[in-house]
Amino acid sequence: MAFLHAVDDRGVIRFRPRYDRPPSPGRLDPSPGWAADALLAYTGWPDLLWSDQDPGVTEVLARAAAQRLGATSQLLDDRQFLLSIAPWQISSALKLMDKPDERARRVRVCDQVTFTGTAASRSFALSLGAARAGLHVLHDSARADPDQCLDVIAALKLPEDAAPIIGVAAVSSRPARTAITSHDDGALSLWDLDAGRRIGHLPDASQGSAIRRVGAFTAAGAVHALVLGADGVIRCWRPDGEACEPAGPTERADAVAVHACGLIAVLAEGTVAVREGCQQRTGRRSTARSGLRGMHFAGPESAPVLWLHYGDGALQRWSVLTERAPATIAVAPTTYLVAAAPDGSTAAMVDASGYWTLVGTRRAGSSARPSSGGVRQADPPRDALMDDGWLMLAGGHGSRRPWLRLIDLATSAVFTWPLDGSPVGVSRCGEGEVVLATSHGLALLLPGLSPRACTAIKGRRS
Repeated sequence: MAFLHAVDDRGVIRFRPRYDRPPSPGRLDPSPGWAADALLAYTGWPDLLWSDQDPGVTEVLARAAAQRLGATSQLLDDRQFLLSIAPWQISSALKLMDKPDERARRVRVCDQVTFTGTAASRSFALSLGAARAGLHVLHDSARADPDQCLDVIAALKLPEDAAPIIGVAAVSSRPARTAITSHDDGALSLWDLDAGRRIGHLPDASQGSAIRRVGAFTAAGAVHALVLGADGVIRCWRPDGEACEPAGPTERADAVAVHACGLIAVLAEGTVAVREGCQQRTGRRSTARSGLRGMHFAGPESAPVLWLHYGDGALQRWSVLTERAPATIAVAPTTYLVAAAPDGSTAAMVDASGYWTLVGTRRAGSSARPSSGGVRQADPPRDALMDDGWLMLAGGHGSRRPWLRLIDLATSAVFTWPLDGSPVGVSRCGEGEVVLATSHGLALLLPGLSPRACTAIKGRRS
């Protein structure tokens, strides 16, 4: 870096970031590392606003960081530095890195961060990309953003030998958090979200049939996977790859829903039957209307609730332990997706444009909240998930940038986050945590809509 010069007699440092000329008489070129450290100290790092710095200075520091000169190497893992300087400065500097693998990973991460958007959404994209690429220091820096209200706890990259993900289900069983993904080649993968790796792979889990639905539950201290094949057969697998007793009826099943405690609801020949785990004994049975589009379990283990969504927009709620049959809660012909709150009292009916309506019962003493809202979008959402305070929608594919929307149900505020791949599905895992599956792999997220974060997101622009 011959363009960094220093006055020798008085120790006054002068920088020429855009020029490369020999030092004047009486001046001495310091070592590149010393010059880089001097320039970094000159900026006042780490207590500074990078957006207020001269572009020439940030350009020199970015190039110095890429060459690992002095303390400037820390800037490659500095969220504020990477998000504040011009993207071309980063892309140009990373070409100077001497480690091809690290260079490629950092280039992919920086390419995912758009120059436009809110500061929080750009920080989220940086955090997600860094976690996916295994850049843990940069990931921790991005997570430290005080204005962030969607935390990326971890992100797992899809192995090169794995087929694309088509479904996901997650379950939290002490001491580990586990996710199960189905793939378009009929395989199942078992993921340890805490260890950040795939711990099991079961090829041809549907035995020659395409997988339509995957679910997960805990039984006897172990996570079990349940798959509904295109042939209508329901199969259950233990973590060791051994098949359980047939979980479904002998006749063709049309739909299935799984509760984390092990209850399984199966629709076959117009009847919904609720079973306990892989046992053939049916606990509850009810006649279903024609045109059932999907079923969703919610509620605690002591009071499970089954929501049934029909093609004509009707939504039914069934407390399977206390009610003999489902009761119709609402009818909305434009309903595209349904998501239920964890306690089973409320559900959100979402149309293809992204508008939602809350239906069901509310707990006594709960604060009033809007009953509907949304933001119009070109693509219909791919999946939806609901918690006590928020609603999450995932969508976008192909030429349109994939997105994740987090809706604060208390204020109807909508926050949009960019994704690094086309979303496949979202699944609840533990207390408030979410597993997001995309074409690139899995991500463990923790939404936290604090008033400060929401105010900052609405007010700050990059």
